[in-house]
Amino acid sequence: MDYSKWLDEKGYPGCRQDDGSWDGGDTAAILGTIMALSPALTELIVKPLPEACPYDVVYHQPLRHPDRKKWYGLPHRYSRDQLIAMLCGAMMAGVALDNVFRAHRERWFVTAWNTRKNGVVETPWKFPDICGPEVWALWIRFYKPWWGWFVLTFLDVETLVGAITWRWFQPKTNQICRNHMLVSFVMRRRQPSLLTPFIQAINDYPEMIARWRASNEATGEFPTADLFADFLGIPKP
Repeated sequence: MDYSKWLDEKGYPGCRQDDGSWDGGDTAAILGTIMALSPALTELIVKPLPEACPYDVVYHQPLRHPDRKKWYGLPHRYSRDQLIAMLCGAMMAGVALDNVFRAHRERWFVTAWNTRKNGVVETPWKFPDICGPEVWALWIRFYKPWWGWFVLTFLDVETLVGAITWRWFQPKTNQICRNHMLVSFVMRRRQPSLLTPFIQAINDYPEMIARWRASNEATGEFPTADLFADFLGIPKP
């Protein structure tokens, strides 16, 4: 498949909107998704990039995209969604995230960095996303401390609740299930906890992929729903 439609001139993936314009607001999350699901695309798209996760050395925080002329290339925009996807992708692809780890440690692993609203350059301060047990479990799986296994079962309760919610309680209009699927894949491959089998049994992957495909089509986002389907061997429509 030719993915050039969804890439900028430097090879970073994003969204191609209805008017033909390109947007990199979700670039970091898309990169993480590609790294997690597709080794072939990781070689073609991620490896040639100067850095998989753009980083601001002045403000000590990751960036959605390296273009400083756009809102999505500025600091104070990196959300929990971007972090979760990038963490999952870096683990699956074996990419270091030491700078991001140190930056998150400065925030006590409690919040993301998105203290400014999306879509505009000049915008007032807002409270950033809270990062809870699911993010902490990803960091533990990333660095594998000796004590990690003892706490993962407790931290994975958040992902278990997410699985139950996506299976039975989320309305069809809620399509943003990418990160739940990524976290579920990672925990299956890297330090499964006692809750991992229950999460996998509850997850309805074909239904979630269908939701995510609808989101890709509605927003013009890089079609990572196809990568999820290929990863699980689920036929594409």
